[in-house]
Amino acid sequence: MGRGAGPVVRDAKKARTRQLLIEHAVALFDEFGFEETTVDEIVAAAGCSQRTFFRHFTCKEDVVFDDLPAQLARFTELLNAVPSTTSSWTAIRDTLRSLTRQFTEQDPELTAVRIRLWMTEPLLYARWTEISMDWERIVTLFLTDRRRHQHSDFDMDAEVVAAAVIAVLRAAWRGEVLHGGKFDDLVAGALELLERGLARI
Repeated sequence: MGRGAGPVVRDAKKARTRQLLIEHAVALFDEFGFEETTVDEIVAAAGCSQRTFFRHFTCKEDVVFDDLPAQLARFTELLNAVPSTTSSWTAIRDTLRSLTRQFTEQDPELTAVRIRLWMTEPLLYARWTEISMDWERIVTLFLTDRRRHQHSDFDMDAEVVAAAVIAVLRAAWRGEVLHGGKFDDLVAGALELLERGLARI
């Protein structure tokens, strides 16, 4: 084994352990409920220790929202890379569509359960609402920066559009959970609905 193989193997093992914790936790939350499931039950199912769990996550909620910080960072990066010649709405729409498509294609079954938990478990819904404000803030900053030559630092149009974009995600997730729709298609349809009235930005 080469000298550089050690860290690579360790990183792969850590990633696999993290994924196992996520998969077992989500399955337990789905079957028994989020509040009713303990960390002890999660680690027993995953075959590891509490110490290992808290090395990866600070609390139970983090398991369900594991990749959202990275998704938000990627969303910000992609928005900022859009050429200034591209309309603001097109930038937001296409970036959001690209991310939601990737999100749902990575592990469709696990993603569907996670979304259901976000929408049906009160504590997780509250956490998702808190996280969604970060996404709304990024959209608002993007629009405000694009339109700064037209408006003051507070841009009501930007605030309203950003709130509407995040509402699209919430509606799409609820549509998948309550009515069995496909999240990616629901996002696309809802964004098209918004576009009719907002494309002029």
